[in-house]
Amino acid sequence: MLRARCARLRRFSFLALYAALLLIVVAVGLTQLHMAWSGNRLGLLCCIPLGALAGSSAVACDRVIIAKLRHTASRSGEQAGKSPPARSGLVAGVRPAGVATGAAQALTPRRDRPGDDVESVADSAFALGWVVLIAILEELGYRGLLLAACQRLHPTVVMGAAVLATLLWFGLIHLSFGWPHVAGKLPLGALALVGALVTGTVFTAVISHVWFNTQIWLAGRQPRDRREGMP
Repeated sequence: MLRARCARLRRFSFLALYAALLLIVVAVGLTQLHMAWSGNRLGLLCCIPLGALAGSSAVACDRVIIAKLRHTASRSGEQAGKSPPARSGLVAGVRPAGVATGAAQALTPRRDRPGDDVESVADSAFALGWVVLIAILEELGYRGLLLAACQRLHPTVVMGAAVLATLLWFGLIHLSFGWPHVAGKLPLGALALVGALVTGTVFTAVISHVWFNTQIWLAGRQPRDRREGMP
């Protein structure tokens, strides 16, 4: 148990550094670029329900994509005589988006069996707080700062290519967890992007990412026997 706690502390140090760097980048960007905060009145009224809907849709897409790609990889491995890849992590291998993945693993004790390293209420709230914080900072960076920078580019083709590049990069930051996670996080990035553009405010993207991470984190706290039966 002590070794596990030490490992979580090391991951937490990385998360703290990552969050600090994100905060600095966003703060510096705010002095140079106008991020879409206010939007229009209708956009502000719709940002919460649209963000929640986008987040829920992204969770469903993430699970389906990862499950299908893992199944395909498993069948390919069996045909090649290799053992299928082990399923670990949260719901059927699904993880929160961004480096919040590390927050969920580093700060949330495993609950593979009832009673495994049961966390306190304070530990649970602290872990969830990090998952939410990273989601907020990443959206301010991707759908806030970078989107505002892309919208300054001309002609339109260049701007569109730059926006697409930010979307692909958002997926690629999950590459350390395997290509299924890269593909699985693209719907979240796309839905958050569309939400920000339609409503005119980055808050829609923030809500969708926070909703996504929170739903995956809550599901991941369930014992493994319940997780395995989830779609």
